[in-house]
Amino acid sequence: MFTTALLALAATLTSATPHHLDHSDSQLPPTSTATGFALVANLTDPDMAHNLFLDDINHWSLRGVHVGAGQSTAVLAKPNTSSTTGSPHQIYYQNSTGGISLDDSNPFPLSIRLSGAYDTDFPTVLYLGIFFGLSTPTLSISSPAGHPRLFVSGAGVNSPEGQEATSPGSPVTNDEAPELYQRGSFVVCNETDPVYTRPQYPVRFAMASLDGTISLPSNCARIELLAECGKLRFVDGATGLEYGQDRPGSVGCFDGAI
Repeated sequence: MFTTALLALAATLTSATPHHLDHSDSQLPPTSTATGFALVANLTDPDMAHNLFLDDINHWSLRGVHVGAGQSTAVLAKPNTSSTTGSPHQIYYQNSTGGISLDDSNPFPLSIRLSGAYDTDFPTVLYLGIFFGLSTPTLSISSPAGHPRLFVSGAGVNSPEGQEATSPGSPVTNDEAPELYQRGSFVVCNETDPVYTRPQYPVRFAMASLDGTISLPSNCARIELLAECGKLRFVDGATGLEYGQDRPGSVGCFDGAI
C-alpha cells in the first residue's frame, strides 16, 4: 500500500532527458517470437516524466513489490545488470489461460491482473497487481502494427470491483467487466513507500472516457509496456517447457534490448 503521491520534482533536479522511442523501425529491434519475455517501459510522454521523476525510468521493466500474502504491486524497477539469470529484467510468459505469469513462480504461478479503482478521486485508474493463480486473457501480449506490447482486452470501472477503491483488491474478470480493447493507457506514478520512505513507481491502467480522453493523477505519466524477448528458466528437455499443469505459449516480442 502506498501513501499519497510525491510532489512533482522540479525539472532542474535532473539534466537527463528520457530517450523516447518514436515507433520507427530504425529505432526498435526486429521482432521475433519467444515463450519468455520482459515488459519494458517506453515513455509516451517524456516531457511529463522529465518533471516527475529524478531517475530516467525509460526502459525500466515491470516487477512486483510484495504488499501481502500472495499479492504484489506492479512497479517499474531499474534493470539488474548483475543478474545471474541471463536477463536484467523480470521474465514472464503467456500462460495456458491466455494471461501473463511470472517465470520464477513455478510451480505455484503468480500472474499479472487488473483489479478495481485504486483511488476514489480517479475511479478510472485501475490497480495493477500480481496475484497467486493463472490470470484470464484480460491482459495479454498483442502486436498491433508489429509493435508487441502488454494489451488490455477487458476490464472496467463498472464491474463490481470498480465501484470502490481497492488496493490491491480482487481481480476483475471478463465476465464482470465490459470490453475495453485498450481504450486507455498504462501509466507509471511517483509515490512514496511508507515503510522504506523512498520513492516507488507503481504501474496502473488509466481507462479512457467515451470521448477518448484520459484523466491522470498529477503524479503519473503514460507508458507502453513493450515485450522484449527473453528465455524461460524452467526447461524440461524430454517434454519441452513445463510449468506444473501450465503451458507457456509463444508470443511476438522485440528480439533485442529496447
